[in-house]
Amino acid sequence: MNPRDILRKVKFNPLVYWTKEKGDTEQQDEKKFGLNLLRANTFIREGKAFKEDPIEKINTFFDTQFNIVIGNPPWKSGHVDDEIKTWAKEKHWDLKRDVIKGFLAYAPSIAPQATIALIASAKVLFNTSGTDEKFRFRFFSENKVSVITNFSVVRHVLFENAKQAAALIIYSPRNKKEIESTECITYCVPKTSSSIKYRNTITIDASEIKFLPIQEILKTNSKIFKIGMYGSIRDLKFINKLNRIKSIFELTTEKERGIGLKTKGPKDFKNNDNLKNHIYIPSNAIQPYYIPQSSSFKTLEYNELNRYRYNNHDIFNSPIILINEGSKKSDLCITCLDYNCIYPNSVYGISLKGKNAVYHKALTLCLNSSIAKYYYIAISSSWGVDRNRVQNNEAISFPAITEAFSEETINKLSLWFDKLKQIISGETNYTKRNQDIKDIKLDIDKLIYEELKISNSEQILIDNILNYSNVIKSNYISAGAEKPVIVNIDIQKYSQIFLEVINKHFKDSSIRLRAEIYTNSSSKDELICVKFIFEKSN
Repeated sequence: MNPRDILRKVKFNPLVYWTKEKGDTEQQDEKKFGLNLLRANTFIREGKAFKEDPIEKINTFFDTQFNIVIGNPPWKSGHVDDEIKTWAKEKHWDLKRDVIKGFLAYAPSIAPQATIALIASAKVLFNTSGTDEKFRFRFFSENKVSVITNFSVVRHVLFENAKQAAALIIYSPRNKKEIESTECITYCVPKTSSSIKYRNTITIDASEIKFLPIQEILKTNSKIFKIGMYGSIRDLKFINKLNRIKSIFELTTEKERGIGLKTKGPKDFKNNDNLKNHIYIPSNAIQPYYIPQSSSFKTLEYNELNRYRYNNHDIFNSPIILINEGSKKSDLCITCLDYNCIYPNSVYGISLKGKNAVYHKALTLCLNSSIAKYYYIAISSSWGVDRNRVQNNEAISFPAITEAFSEETINKLSLWFDKLKQIISGETNYTKRNQDIKDIKLDIDKLIYEELKISNSEQILIDNILNYSNVIKSNYISAGAEKPVIVNIDIQKYSQIFLEVINKHFKDSSIRLRAEIYTNSSSKDELICVKFIFEKSN
């Protein structure tokens, strides 16, 4: 039935105003056609004018006891009314540009006993600024969230004109201040875009549903919502293990890191002459490992150079590591240069005073490694959500794993960097060049895993995110993740790993787990069964 005919033909109790014809006063009768939809800004009662002269129908709306509130409020400040900003300021909610935070915080005051379901920007869950972290802590402390469905992966097929990732948040205000330690939030991240596109259905796999502990969500600087997009609680534990190592931010001082040249502002710096012999590197020239000096690079003329200012001269002298926010073909763009250079403020520079060139080379290889890419995908507010980029504060949050390496390992990594530099600078056959780089990258990953004592199960976590999660489409296809599983290979491997993990817990007992695999009768069978049996040995 056409939704427009439901009210007239089915004769449900009126839920909203029926105002199809402006001249039809009967159809605009508020008493006859309900008060569930308020044709006004719900924040209006927070304004000075309303408080001085209240409007009866608005008071009637707020006096109604609703069971559920559903909405898709504005996300950005744009053209919102001043009452929203006034209320947020009075209640100490820092909204900045994300006005959606105000609606999330305000909805419980509309219906204190109701269940609330609002569509919000997914960035509310991921953004890493101090303001966002404070909002999350307060919001989840004051409201009991039951379900969050994160539509980031499927937003382009689910919402035709989606510019930002969306999430559905279902919650209600807390009746008790105390939060039970066992409380969890059901977190769902649908990823099967093909079923939406071709079948007009949302298919949710069991692996796409996670149960996130509230105690983890309330932790300072928690990345659990982003980690939960493509990983699991095991990934969270692994990330936390890596974070026990001092981060690059903690390793460096303010004079050893910072952004590049900025357009001059009110506080201009006059020592630009110090940079007149430095080569200018544009952000689009930054690539993994090394950038050979090119005739297209130039020094900036005095008049051009004088347009810029900088806070820190030291981060323009070699050896220097440059980090670009963006990625190229899903590769991190982090390079180490052995010549002085200047660069724009979209690029982040690191130059460690107490470390030699060998150390800088080794650290650059670590920042371009598989474990670093895994880490950034897991914690970045952008990668796998909208744009594949890593913000500066996220880049330097990566553990300085070189601090855990021996001098011998640092030297070995430096030699591999020199090989990569030679390949990048001299190899003209791109097929051979890419294969040589790929081979060295595998050796680098292997050495890092050995030095950090990364277990086989932890390596599988890394491999799963990089190759089987669909966050890097090219890896997903080349790994054969789109193809059906092969019983004799994939299922046996899975069963063996599962047995190893479980039996490890029972190593001091006589209990052991074994598996029986039921093979497909034909290639068209979609269901593969594995039977696990606990046995007690004599």
